[in-house]
Amino acid sequence: NGIEGTIPPEMLSTSSLRSLDLSYNFFFSEIPSFPEDSKLEIINFARNNLSRDIPISIANAESLSSLNLAQNALNGNIPTQLFSLPLQELYLQSNQLSGTIPDSIAELSAIKFLSLGANGFTGDIPSAIGDLSTLTRLVIDDVPGLEGRLPAIYGFQLTNLVDFVLRDTNVRGNIPDQFGMMTALETLDLGRNSLGRALPESLGLLTNLKTLNLENNEFTGTIPTELGN
Repeated sequence: NGIEGTIPPEMLSTSSLRSLDLSYNFFFSEIPSFPEDSKLEIINFARNNLSRDIPISIANAESLSSLNLAQNALNGNIPTQLFSLPLQELYLQSNQLSGTIPDSIAELSAIKFLSLGANGFTGDIPSAIGDLSTLTRLVIDDVPGLEGRLPAIYGFQLTNLVDFVLRDTNVRGNIPDQFGMMTALETLDLGRNSLGRALPESLGLLTNLKTLNLENNEFTGTIPTELGN
């Protein structure tokens, strides 16, 4: 489509509206405030020119299960109010968000799909993501300000994860042995980070793995023979 202008605040106030898809347009300026009685369950504002902060009033959409704000020009921090919602899908990639990824992200107890890449986040990759045991797809790519080490808790608790993409960051250290416990993994993409040391033999336990990308890191030693079994 080619719809231009700002999003009318009245659209978010329609009491009967459950799903709102305005993606692939030319809406600009800020996302309007959400009324206290918002009944929205699905929002897709991807691929517009929306800017400024994600409004904290989004917490008023208490039934929101899917939020796609990808590929806009949103900035500021991720509002922690977002994590009080029953989200199953959250797409924030390709914006201009900054600050750290809050530990309170662990409150997204129903989340299945989480995409945070191509933003200006800084600080360590949060171990709190390891509490999101319902996750099946996690994508964090093109975030050069993201540092720290891969949390071992991911291996212990993200056992439903099918796709794990962490690439183009400054995350360093080794791949924890516990990653071999993520046996549902079909895609493991850890390319273009600052990871190093020897590859753990436990990766051979990932028998459902279809795609493994470890390019442009600092690994040493040999490829474990277990990976070929």
